[in-house]
Amino acid sequence: MSVDLLLIIISLCVLIIASITDLKTREVPDLLTYGFIVSILGIRLIYSFYSDFSYFWYGLLGFGAMFLFGAAMYYLKQWGGADAKLFIGLGAAFGSLFYGKVPLLLILVLMIFFVGAFYSAIWAIFLFCKNFKENWKDFLHLLREYRYLRYASLILSILFLFII
Repeated sequence: MSVDLLLIIISLCVLIIASITDLKTREVPDLLTYGFIVSILGIRLIYSFYSDFSYFWYGLLGFGAMFLFGAAMYYLKQWGGADAKLFIGLGAAFGSLFYGKVPLLLILVLMIFFVGAFYSAIWAIFLFCKNFKENWKDFLHLLREYRYLRYASLILSILFLFII
C-alpha cells in the first residue's frame, strides 16, 4: 500500500467522523483535528526518512498554504475553527500535489466548496420542508415585500440574456 493511499484513507475517515460528530453535537473535538494534523505530518516525516525528504517539505508547504487560507476564512467568520483545522490537515495530507501540479490542489479546494454547496442546498431544502407551513407564509410575504426587486432582477436578467 502506498503512503498516498494511506493518507487518503486517514483523511476520509477523519472527515467522516468529523461530519458525524458535527451533525450530532454541533462541535468537532480538538483531539480529532489536531491528531489528524500531527498524524499526517508524522507519517510524511517517517516516509521522508526512507525516500526523498521533499515529501515532508511538500506536506509542510500544503500545511502552510491551507493554514493561511483557513485562518483567513476563520477570521472573516466564514468558517468555524474545526473547518479551518480540518482544511489545514487536508493541506498537509495533499501537499505533495504541489509537486509540479499546483492545479490539483486548486481542484481539491474547488471540489470541497462544490460538495459543501450541494450539502448546504440539500440541508436548506430539508429544513424548509420540515416547517413548510410557516416557511411558505414567510416566503410569500417576502415575495410581496420585495416585488420591485424581483421585477428589476427579471429585467436585468433579460437584458443580460440579449447582450450575451
